[in-house]
Amino acid sequence: MKPFSVEFFSQSYVLKHHTNIDAVSFSYDYLSPKSNTIQVAFSDEYAIGDYVRIYRDEESYFGRVKGITIVNTAGTAASVEFEPFEMLFKSEVMFDVTQQGTKSIEQTIADAITAWWISNSDTAQNVPGLNVTTTSSTAWNFQLQPAVEGLNYRTVNLYDQIIVPAMTRLGVCVCVAPDPYNQQIDVTIGKTDAAVYTVEADLPNVIISNIVLNETNEDVNKLIVYNATDLVSTITYYKHPDRTYDTQNRNRITPVIYAITTVTPNEQDTFADLAAREAAKLFENTSANNLIELTVLNDDDLVGARTMQIGQTVNIVSDGKVYPSLLTGREIGTVTRLIFGTIRIDLTQILKEWRNGNA
Repeated sequence: MKPFSVEFFSQSYVLKHHTNIDAVSFSYDYLSPKSNTIQVAFSDEYAIGDYVRIYRDEESYFGRVKGITIVNTAGTAASVEFEPFEMLFKSEVMFDVTQQGTKSIEQTIADAITAWWISNSDTAQNVPGLNVTTTSSTAWNFQLQPAVEGLNYRTVNLYDQIIVPAMTRLGVCVCVAPDPYNQQIDVTIGKTDAAVYTVEADLPNVIISNIVLNETNEDVNKLIVYNATDLVSTITYYKHPDRTYDTQNRNRITPVIYAITTVTPNEQDTFADLAAREAAKLFENTSANNLIELTVLNDDDLVGARTMQIGQTVNIVSDGKVYPSLLTGREIGTVTRLIFGTIRIDLTQILKEWRNGNA
């Protein structure tokens, strides 16, 4: 089988070391990215903080070296721990909450990355060659409030509080692609333009499938809109289990998680019109409230194990039912596990324990 190429680059894109390895085990969860390790020949040419790129045909992995451990007594082999480049954005930034509803989520994220890692006045914090592009424009409002009443700002963890909800609620992905030979790292922010993919989960090529549904997660399911001219008149919208929403207090998602907003009618827009727009911003792009895991062979082309994009919308069919979801994670070893949806509450471990207890 064709080996993987492994390249180590300095942060100024100088190639420091190149080697080959036969196999890679890799786990990536967009909702909670964590480090991976590879086993390579030890060399003093690469170091903590360097970039590492691992690739073979369609497969490609990229990150920053976080740790190096010599794993044999001869000192010839090393375990290299690397973290996804996206973890750079798992940092606190000062955030202007008035961007909600006035600027697209894509441009909001792009501006934050630019301000903190491209055009920062502290040039040592800037990442050489970091390049940001937006490919779509999506309205948003995560109901983030300022730290001090009357001001516009608060600190947020850019990844946890902005980038992850952008994916789970709106389907907007922050995708990183290294281009070391042109000395840049391309960050693309937008909704995937790939067509909705349909996967038959009950076909024989799917070795294992888990489907866990949950409609009562942390998403807002009730919106109260106040008329700012009197702060008495209200219109209330409710979200229903089928992901529709309206002003009818029936067949609702519980427990109730609500949000409040105000609008100011004007000559062009009535209170009802503005309230409907606020509801659309909040509810029309709903998260894929499920956890679906499909395990297939690494080279499975029916499911698209190698080519399906993170953030791609997928309709998964099982027992005659269709479950809309998003690809949000991938684990690759001797087989590939594709992870869909936005639920992550150790359900995988719960299922394993349940099976062991009922074996």
